[in-house]
Amino acid sequence: MDRITFDFEKDIYIMEDNGREHKGFLPGLHDKKQSILLSAGIIQLDLSEIQELFEEFNEGMIDQDELLEKTKGIFEDSLKSVFHDNLN
Repeated sequence: MDRITFDFEKDIYIMEDNGREHKGFLPGLHDKKQSILLSAGIIQLDLSEIQELFEEFNEGMIDQDELLEKTKGIFEDSLKSVFHDNLN
């Protein structure tokens, strides 16, 4: 298999192998998105909190040390929520 594409919205996958294409329907594929991405080593993080911290830093509401400390905490919390079985 040379390539596989997942359409999580439509519960469809497309496999390409030696120039041939196979499409299939997998009911519930959308529910397996996070585990499939994790298996591929892909972690999705919500960066909106970090964006807010940078805005606070740029406005002088927090200093660099506080920015770094809070950013580190956000990343740690995000990773713990994704790998809760391994890290907690």
